Amino acid sequence: VGLVARHDFQRQLGRRLGAEDPDDFTPDVTLVAAAGDGSGLQWAADHSDTCGRVVLVGNIKDSRPLTLKWIVERELQVVGSQRYTRAEFHEAIRLVESGTLDLDALITHRFPLSEIARAYEVAGGKAQHRSVKVLVHPDGSAARSDG
Repeated sequence: VGLVARHDFQRQLGRRLGAEDPDDFTPDVTLVAAAGDGSGLQWAADHSDTCGRVVLVGNIKDSRPLTLKWIVERELQVVGSQRYTRAEFHEAIRLVESGTLDLDALITHRFPLSEIARAYEVAGGKAQHRSVKVLVHPDGSAARSDG
């Protein structure tokens, strides 16, 4: 699994979880976490293997021009994905239950519901707060962690 991330702390976490630097190989399938500005699309254009598959995952806040030339020349399949199938969801649950996926490593901040405004601030300021996933506990049982 290759990881392209905007911030260095995200790349460090990815390496800790087993991701590789995608500049070191050419993947058959390129997953682009497209949440936000969609800037990973250019990386996919430059690094996808011939006849490879590019999967854009998430919500994109703005539009980016898509040059069809690189799709045709490399004979790529480009797929958008915003949701998961029931089977994929159940597989993810199985992986979490088995301990294969360590989701705790992704939670960088925890807040009680009474501090939800701060939680949103931290979640929206990834570079400043080094946040990956921010968890809000409605019952206030969370140990506060504002990094």
